[in-house]
Amino acid sequence: MDDMQQQSETYFEDKLELLDSLDLIYQMDVAISKRGDFFATRNNYMILNFFVKFFEDLNDSLLLIENKKNSEETNPQLNFLKYINLEGYINFMKEKYPQVGNLISIYYTMYLTRVDKENEEHFYRLKELVLANVEPLNIYRKYNFWIFLQNAVYSNYGLKNKKFNRELFEINKFFLRYNFWEEIFKGYMPGLMFINIVTNANISEEYDWAEKFINEFGKYLEPETRENDLNIARVMILFSQKKFTEALVANSLIKTDSIGEKINLRFYNVMIFSELGDYDSAINELENFRKFINSMKESGKLPVYAEEMTLKSVKHFSRIVNAMAGNKKLDYAYYKEAKNDKSFRFKKWVMEKMEERV
Repeated sequence: MDDMQQQSETYFEDKLELLDSLDLIYQMDVAISKRGDFFATRNNYMILNFFVKFFEDLNDSLLLIENKKNSEETNPQLNFLKYINLEGYINFMKEKYPQVGNLISIYYTMYLTRVDKENEEHFYRLKELVLANVEPLNIYRKYNFWIFLQNAVYSNYGLKNKKFNRELFEINKFFLRYNFWEEIFKGYMPGLMFINIVTNANISEEYDWAEKFINEFGKYLEPETRENDLNIARVMILFSQKKFTEALVANSLIKTDSIGEKINLRFYNVMIFSELGDYDSAINELENFRKFINSMKESGKLPVYAEEMTLKSVKHFSRIVNAMAGNKKLDYAYYKEAKNDKSFRFKKWVMEKMEERV
């Protein structure tokens, strides 16, 4: 069974079942005085299996609560946590049985990042626990912990403080050693995973690393979407490296049905044309952008939240591009409005250009 730990998603459950069966034999053939160590091992796996299932199920319950499909007051897991000293028990287990205690601690800290989102220490603690204890776990559990840490940054911590993008960059580098795509994804790296890793490296200004990653891991992308995914990744890095002509070529090669990618493609065109001093093309692109948004809205293909964010982004882009085209100062009120606007696309570029003209 120990040799199965890396391969089996249900390792703890399977081992507990085996130990239960062995216990039945011991009850018949072995004196109770000689069963102490075995009994402790068996019961530790019983507790570990319980808590792993408990917290995995709790994660689903929290999603239901966040979406108003369940009640926090009547949730059995949350009520259970209210009335036990779980932290005290975890500290005891980490001292007595470190492997069991550390794994329970990972799941408990994952829970804390979901319910106490303002406390950054939960994220740092979770990262420390996962990186220190993930090695003996099976490939699926490793992958799930990586995805959870990514989501914690994307959906919470990274939105409030950009320093967490650097944290995620280090986390991504750590987990890439496990080649998840070989065992979990039948030999191919999902395009979204590939692009997210490049995006994070780009935000972290790790351009050389990102370029190396694209060259090394691009071969693992699915053949039918490989060139498209590579071009999406290349545009980001080439633009950040100020290789604008090359970025424009790569952007022109992207073919996608994704509304989100089509929007990104158009924003990149506006930024690239602006950087190249081709302001007529940049302004024309923005005009076509408004028509595109209206057509997507009429067809019902553009979600309301995406429509609002995109229109806000086009407004800020139009103001700065028009100022650049006319070589004029930007109205300070426009700058303040953009600075106070927490959610629009490519804010870093817009703010840099605005700051040059206020």
